[in-house]
Amino acid sequence: MRHPSCFRTLPLVLLATLSAVLALPLPSFAAEATRILSSFDEDDPFDIDIEVGFRRSQKRSKITHEYHSGEKVADVLALRYSEVTNEMPMNIRIGLFRDLELNVGASFVFSNNKKWRLPVYTDIDKGEKFDPASSTILNNMLDRQGNILETPSPIINLDENNASYHAGLSNIDIGLRWAPFSEDRDQYLPTWVLGFRWTIPSSSVSKPSQMTTSSDPGDIGDGVHRFTFSTAFSKQFGVFDPYLTAWYSMPLGTSNRYNNCDYADNLAYGGNCSSGYWNEDEVAHDPQHIGGFSIGTEIVPWENKERDQRISIDIRAEAIYFGSGRTYNELSDALGKLLWTEGYAKLGGSIGINIQPIRYVYLRLDAGLYHEMAHYLTGDSTGKDLDGTCRDESIDGACIDIYEDSPEINPNFDYRYDVPGRRFRISETNIFTFSFTGRIQF
Repeated sequence: MRHPSCFRTLPLVLLATLSAVLALPLPSFAAEATRILSSFDEDDPFDIDIEVGFRRSQKRSKITHEYHSGEKVADVLALRYSEVTNEMPMNIRIGLFRDLELNVGASFVFSNNKKWRLPVYTDIDKGEKFDPASSTILNNMLDRQGNILETPSPIINLDENNASYHAGLSNIDIGLRWAPFSEDRDQYLPTWVLGFRWTIPSSSVSKPSQMTTSSDPGDIGDGVHRFTFSTAFSKQFGVFDPYLTAWYSMPLGTSNRYNNCDYADNLAYGGNCSSGYWNEDEVAHDPQHIGGFSIGTEIVPWENKERDQRISIDIRAEAIYFGSGRTYNELSDALGKLLWTEGYAKLGGSIGINIQPIRYVYLRLDAGLYHEMAHYLTGDSTGKDLDGTCRDESIDGACIDIYEDSPEINPNFDYRYDVPGRRFRISETNIFTFSFTGRIQF
């Protein structure tokens, strides 16, 4: 039996209708990623936004410790790590000129709580249960300089250092954004935004060596200037408003940044801090270079530009790379110092809903899930050649003097966890984020 001609042509009609909708040059607000304030327009002499929100982030990870087993080095489960941050982002945006925006922001961190605990697990298939007596952290038999001990000495005293607490006002951001092209001015062009942001180290510097409590939390600053360069594109096609953003953050440490040598008693070779052979840049906070990009789309089921009303669903995928450096990481507070951290990537995405019921009010609800790639949390360099031995081609093997009082040994180096075969590594890191933002627009 042959189908009626109307059924044969229905798919073609639907396809043609969908293509026409997607091709329509509909009025557009531009995607939130490329939205920019403007002033001194004929119909809009001045723009200002005041934005306040709430953000919660939960991180869970597994920390392993390298351990020699026979002729192999195995990663042994050492700790379970969790971190919860609750904060209130705040931002003011002002239109300086046509498609030129100034923004100033900061975040008040209500709490940033980190916790470590011994793993609790049972392997039913192997009939194994975790035994604290097998913990490489509790049963460590080396001191900081690699000498063998007569009795075990924990690398981390979990009775005292199983949690840390931080809170306070974050560093202040000041930025400029400019749109060379704007979809609001010409609906046939994409919106292109260039941005620059300066993060000022205004917050008091966090000290990993400082003991903190929930009633007396530590600071959250890092003593680092950051210069962030960004670009973003968007172009609406019917109900879809795809966008692409990319950015790079260059750090510049100040003399106020944390330096492990300021607390030399916590270091295995703290005496080398004052030897004159190690300058501040070689032993202090070495902040990470960070860069990333995101790609996504806003789906706009309804908007009314005449009344400045819009509802959109924002779906985004994101990738961020953190370079290596001696910095704050998941074990810094537990070990009381900044630690060398291997470079790693953070991958994930988010979904949000944007609602603008009237011109003066904007609301956003957002949830995201991210995963950080496995990487080492320790592994600082052993030292550097001072007497020129490394230039002698006849020398076979290591050429850094490692006798106990050698000035060539890095003051930050610790035999318990920086030597290959004893390093700490973090893996299975998953981060869930939830945020709500409200904005008043004038």
